[in-house]
Amino acid sequence: LSFNRVRIPRFNMLAKFSQVTKDGTYIKPSSGGAGVYGSMTLVRGYIAAGAFDPLASAATIAIRYAATRRQEPGKEQTLERPVLDYSSVQFRLLPQVATAYALRFMGYLLLNEIDDLNARIKEDPKQANAAASAMHASTCALKSCCTYLTADGIEECRRACGGHGFSNFSGLPKLYTNFFQSFTPEGDNWLLTQQTCSIILRTLGSIDNGTASSMTPTSSYLLKYQELLQVRCKAVNSEDLLDDVEALVQALQHRAAWLWTELREATSSMPADVNSKEETLVQQFEAARGHGIAIVLSSFVQSISDQVEDIDSMLVLHRLAVLFALSQIQKDRGDFLASGWLSPSQARLLQPAITALCRKLRPDAVPLVDAFGKSDFELSSAIGSYDGFYEQRLLDAAAGDPLNEAWNSGGPGPAEYWQYLKPLMSFGRGASG
Repeated sequence: LSFNRVRIPRFNMLAKFSQVTKDGTYIKPSSGGAGVYGSMTLVRGYIAAGAFDPLASAATIAIRYAATRRQEPGKEQTLERPVLDYSSVQFRLLPQVATAYALRFMGYLLLNEIDDLNARIKEDPKQANAAASAMHASTCALKSCCTYLTADGIEECRRACGGHGFSNFSGLPKLYTNFFQSFTPEGDNWLLTQQTCSIILRTLGSIDNGTASSMTPTSSYLLKYQELLQVRCKAVNSEDLLDDVEALVQALQHRAAWLWTELREATSSMPADVNSKEETLVQQFEAARGHGIAIVLSSFVQSISDQVEDIDSMLVLHRLAVLFALSQIQKDRGDFLASGWLSPSQARLLQPAITALCRKLRPDAVPLVDAFGKSDFELSSAIGSYDGFYEQRLLDAAAGDPLNEAWNSGGPGPAEYWQYLKPLMSFGRGASG
C-alpha cells in the first residue's frame, strides 16, 4: 500500500512508538524498536503455538486407525495384528505424537514469555530492547520451524494410513491443505529466517565482546554457546541415549551453536566483492531451523518440570521428549557428526534406541492421543473416530456420497454421470481393448 499526495491527519497516524511533529520532523521510536517487535512477535508466536492443533488431530486419526486396522497374524496370535504393533508404523507415527506434545508445551511457554516481554516493554522499552530483539529472532525461527514440523507430520500420518489416508473420508487431506498456507503469512518460511540470522550473529558478537544484554529464557543458551561447542555424546550403548533428556537438550543446543559459528565463519571468509548474505541463504535457513528445534525441545522439557506433578505422567512425557530429540538427531545426524557431538559408532545407536523407545510408548499411544481431547465432530474422519469402528464408518461415508446415494435409492443416478463420466469410462475400456 502506498500513498501519493494524500494528506493523513496526525491524529490518525498510529503514533504510539514514533511520531511526526507539526513541522514534519520524524521522531524515531524511543524504545529502539522493542515496541515494534511486540505485535510481530505475538502474531508469529500464535502461529508457532497453533501448529500443535492440526498435528494433534492428524496424530489422533492415524494412531486410532493404526490401533484398529489389522493385518497378518502374529506368531502366537489367532487374530491379525493391529498395524500399530509393527515397528515401522510406530517409527512413523509415534514421533508425530511426540512432536505434537512438544509443540503444545513449547507454545504455552512461548506465549507466556511474550506476555512477560510485552509487560517489560511497557515499563521500560529501552531496557527491554535486547530481549525484544532476541524474541523477534526466536519467533521468526519458530514460525518457520514449527509449521514445517506440523506439515511434514500431517503428511507422514496420511501416508502411514495407506489408501484410507489418501481418501477425503479420512479427514487427513483436508487437514493438510488447510494448514499448508501457514508457510506464507507473517513472512515466508525461508525469507523470515534471514531476520533470525541477522539478530543472532550480532548477538554472538556482543557475547564475545562481553556486552550482551538480557536475553529471553528460550534463547539464553546462546550466552554459553562456546561451552556448548565442546559438548560431546557420552553414550556407549543405545540405552544410554534414553536415560538423560537434559543431555539431549544440550545436544540440540550444541548443534544450533555449531551452525551459528559455521554461518559466521562462512560469511566472514568471503571476499569483499561477494554478497555474503545472499551466498549463505541456505545456511541461514538451516541455522535458524536448528535454533527453532533447540527451543522446542528445551521449552518442552522445562514445561514438563514446571507443570507436571504426577510421576507416571512425567515418565511418559519425558519419553516423548526423548523420542522427539532422537528423531530430530537421526534426521540431521550429518550435522551432529560434522560438529563432533556424535561419532560414527554412536550414530549407529540411534535407530535401535528409537525402536526400543517406540516399543515402550506403544501401550500409551491411544491414551496419549485421546488426551488431546479431539471430538469426532472436530476430526470429521471416518477412520479416526473414538469408537474405532472405521470399517462401518467408511461404508456409511461412501453410501452417503451423492453419486452412490442416488443409485442406492433406486434412481438412475445423476445426469452428470451419464453425460460426463460414463463416456470417459467407456472410452477408457474401449481404448484398452
